[in-house]
Amino acid sequence: MPGMASEMELMMQSLPEDVGKLKDHTNYTRWHSRLRRALKQRDNRFWPTLTGANKPPVLHKLSVPDDNVVRETLADKYIVSLESISTNQIADHINKTVHQPNASLFAWKAIDQKLLPLFLVTLGSHLQFHVRLAKTGSEAYRIIEGMFNGLAKQHVWANWINCTFIAHKTAPDFIYRWRRALDEVIYLFEDDAPSLKCQFCQFMAAIDGHPNTKFWARKASFDMSDASVMERVFQSFLSHLPKSGRVANGLKVHWNI
Repeated sequence: MPGMASEMELMMQSLPEDVGKLKDHTNYTRWHSRLRRALKQRDNRFWPTLTGANKPPVLHKLSVPDDNVVRETLADKYIVSLESISTNQIADHINKTVHQPNASLFAWKAIDQKLLPLFLVTLGSHLQFHVRLAKTGSEAYRIIEGMFNGLAKQHVWANWINCTFIAHKTAPDFIYRWRRALDEVIYLFEDDAPSLKCQFCQFMAAIDGHPNTKFWARKASFDMSDASVMERVFQSFLSHLPKSGRVANGLKVHWNI
């Protein structure tokens, strides 16, 4: 209908609201996570195509060869005479090697062409210059990832290891911020994320020096083979602190990046 916004226009309007704008490495983790979630919600092919995991089936459109060329190719392949190659075999070969790959390529391009404008609306205006030459969303994504991924990793790691109990007024506030910082590290480092033993050691370092934690720290003993060990650490830590170190309204430690 005239005047009705297209699906693409609606996505371009709603995406910045759901994702926000990338400013620099300090909000890269949250922007990246929200962009991934938002694109997957709109089309499950968007995110793997943007990141390059879903690659184009062929690099360029394939042309249909002459039937005689195909006949010779098949005859050489099967070591048979030219006369023994049927028209159905020729048609089947062309369909599998040309028509089907081209159809897949066109489908991939249809997705890819949507991604560049969608990606650009989530970037701050000062970043548009850096991706001005990108012809696809995946090209623009690689440029931005190259600019900020390494800096973002340094930033979130520093936030985590510098988060200490002494810096926060209450234990729940400290746990919330420490867990939030860890979530960012786990998300951004993926396969290289710190092990449970490393997480526990860093937690013990983060509470070291606070006068209310010494008794608990001396008795702390947990099974590092338990996948949920850090949840047990948090709950044990909070339950054994003096009442002055806790708040009445409970603790919310989970944070969706």
